[in-house]
Amino acid sequence: MQRRSLLERLIGKPLPWLAWGWAVIALVWLVLAVVEPSRFHMQMAVLWIILAAVQIGSVSYARAQARKRARNAGDDS
Repeated sequence: MQRRSLLERLIGKPLPWLAWGWAVIALVWLVLAVVEPSRFHMQMAVLWIILAAVQIGSVSYARAQARKRARNAGDDS
């Protein structure tokens, strides 16, 4: 039986393509904030950058946990 973290139980397994998709959206908002500065563009850029960072962090954390589980499973057998 595979153990799942609390994050995986709440929102499911993080998908790398989705995390990078969020990063692309954040980049688009950042470009808009630079090209056409406005309070709205800046707020959206900051918000999407934070969300993308959380997503990429969750993907990297999930990968680290999977490697740790695989290493521990190899040690147990």
